[in-house]
Amino acid sequence: MQLRPVLLLPALALLAACASPARFSDLVGTGPDPDMMAAPAPAPEPLPEVRLIAAMEANGCVLNATNRNAIQIAANLTADELRTIVPRLADAGRLQVAGEGTIRALTQTCAATTAA
Repeated sequence: MQLRPVLLLPALALLAACASPARFSDLVGTGPDPDMMAAPAPAPEPLPEVRLIAAMEANGCVLNATNRNAIQIAANLTADELRTIVPRLADAGRLQVAGEGTIRALTQTCAATTAA
C-alpha cells in the first residue's frame, strides 16, 4: 500500500497543531493593552459639611461677615446651603455659633491654631 502525499500533508498539519497548542497570551500579547483599559473613576466630591469645615480651617477657623464670601466660594456652597449646614454642624458639635455673627470651627486643626 502506497500513501498518497496529498492525504499526508493535512494529517501532518493537524498533528503539528495539536503538538504545540497556541496560548491565549501568544495571540493577544503579554499583558493588557493600556489603551483598552478603562480610566479610573473620579473621586467623589466631599460632602458639603466637609467642604465647609475645610474652607473654614483654611481661612482662620472663623466664619464671619468679612470672610463669608471667600469661605462660601471655597466650599462651593450656595447661601441657602450655608444656612442649612451651619445649624446641623452646630448641633453635631463641629461649629460654635458665637455672638456678633461669628462662627468658629471646632476641629483639631482649629484647636491647634487657637492654642498657638
